[in-house]
Amino acid sequence: MFNSLESWLQFLEKLHFKNIDLSLERIQRVAHQLGIRLPGFVITVGGTNGKGSCVALLESILLNAGYTVGAYFSPHLISFCERARINGREVSTEIFCEAFSIINQARKDITLTYFEFTTLAVLYLFQQAALEFLLLEVGMGGRYDAVNILDPDIALITSISLDHTNYLGSNCNSIAREKAGIFRRNQKVVYGDPVIWPSLLEEVKSLECQLYSQNRDFFYMQHEKHWDFVGGKERKNLPYPSIALQNAASVLQAISLLLPSYSIPNKAVIQGLKKINLKGRFQRIQHKSVHFTLDVAHNPASAILLAENFKKIKNSKRRYALVGMLIDKDHQATLAPLVPFIDAWWVTALPGERGASAEHLGQCLKKITKTPILLFSQLKQAYDNLICHLEPTDDVLVFGSFLTVGGVLKILEEDLEGLL
Repeated sequence: MFNSLESWLQFLEKLHFKNIDLSLERIQRVAHQLGIRLPGFVITVGGTNGKGSCVALLESILLNAGYTVGAYFSPHLISFCERARINGREVSTEIFCEAFSIINQARKDITLTYFEFTTLAVLYLFQQAALEFLLLEVGMGGRYDAVNILDPDIALITSISLDHTNYLGSNCNSIAREKAGIFRRNQKVVYGDPVIWPSLLEEVKSLECQLYSQNRDFFYMQHEKHWDFVGGKERKNLPYPSIALQNAASVLQAISLLLPSYSIPNKAVIQGLKKINLKGRFQRIQHKSVHFTLDVAHNPASAILLAENFKKIKNSKRRYALVGMLIDKDHQATLAPLVPFIDAWWVTALPGERGASAEHLGQCLKKITKTPILLFSQLKQAYDNLICHLEPTDDVLVFGSFLTVGGVLKILEEDLEGLL
């Protein structure tokens, strides 16, 4: 139907009358037409923050243990192909186009959202590859998310906090109920949040799941140069990963639950922690003598964690922030944790109906900081202006949304031309 991935993606954006349509009925019908029956071990990862980090670490450990692995991420930062990896390699644009053509033929007159269509294409490709492990990141919520057409063998919930409240509910207990929708009867659940919400516990009891909760059934201990995991299988003297330890510990608990059916030697865990591959999660890039820190933190909980990590950076001359956010986020509460560590702000509007204006974000900042605030209508304008002010040993924090981080990362990659 189309020869280019760009044409396919434009088609997907307009195929269904809603961008987000929380229902599984349509996608299940098309999955049935396709004969989607994946034989591999399925781990579905939900939660408010850290989903992609957990999928990436699971992938890294399992690949280092010698297994074949499919990993599904959302959204992407720069290239659509970032969304699916088979044995550590991104699916090519050509293969995606072939898969889209097959999905389009199978759906007949059934309309699908962009995410539903993409999910079916990825699952079809995973099925063709006959993989041993399938790692699926929930797009939003859980109960009615497209990846929930598969029954996970392990469900991992990273954390519960306020986000997407217009779809998932106005409080954490309501959000937890939706995220618990990925649980299955008598299956294992790994839960990484220190607070066990009543609605989640009700779902666990109703389905008779085996719950493994952080700080109750497993935990981590930090040391100066290493950390230890204590849980189903203790693992000591571990290298610090590039992701939050709370998420790394949840992953290691999930790995423990694979034993003894699967062999996961300590060497695979150590190499997996060292070689995790995920852009935009406290990613540090040096451009000349300036360090850029890129993080997709876009809600209060993730901003608090980002601030904890960012304040540990030493020897910076000055610290600047470049931020852009979507309109449906809690802007002031997300910006506030970073305020003590930033000397000046470059604020950009984001395109489209969902993009928050620079003026609005600037007003939020003026309520909580006296530091300089510069406003821009486009991300490239903000970046170009920021570059003119930088001196050696300055540190730049880029955060607020996948669009902001992806946009700056693309510019940096073009500037550095393969240095990354």
